[in-house]
Amino acid sequence: MTTSKATKNARKALTAAQRDLRAAKKALSEATSASAHTAAECALDEAREAYNIAQRNLRAAQNGKAPAKAEEAPKSSRKPVAEKPSRKAAPRAPKSTRRAGTDAAAKARDARLPKAGSEIVRTYKGKQYVVKVLADGFEYKGEHYGSLSGVAIAITGIHRNGYAFFGLT
Repeated sequence: MTTSKATKNARKALTAAQRDLRAAKKALSEATSASAHTAAECALDEAREAYNIAQRNLRAAQNGKAPAKAEEAPKSSRKPVAEKPSRKAAPRAPKSTRRAGTDAAAKARDARLPKAGSEIVRTYKGKQYVVKVLADGFEYKGEHYGSLSGVAIAITGIHRNGYAFFGLT
């Protein structure tokens, strides 16, 4: 059985992507500082994406189809997160009927978060994303999000831990 030139090239690209993925995993395991760990996580994300694209390209070449483009997102039957309507907070009970102590718990902020009004900047797939920290959540592209995970999902299209995605762990 003869293989086409496209299949051979796709196999070479897949081998290179596997090598890069192994190197990124090794770099993540050897990271000592928080910033090195964050950089290694970003490199691992990009290596995984390149590996997935290389796999799709190999399957496409074996089936005689055109290869996927690098900037193409994986095909999914689900609607992209950005198209979902924004969720509004449920109406709250009057202050007089709420239990004592719940306001203090609601106002407690995670120590990993920067102060309200500051911005979190993340580069993902070669694009820079800026998220504004609010007192009651986050703002990204004019939309309000209650959690960093919601913002990470809006950016990547898949479920992610927001703190890990933005390097705040």
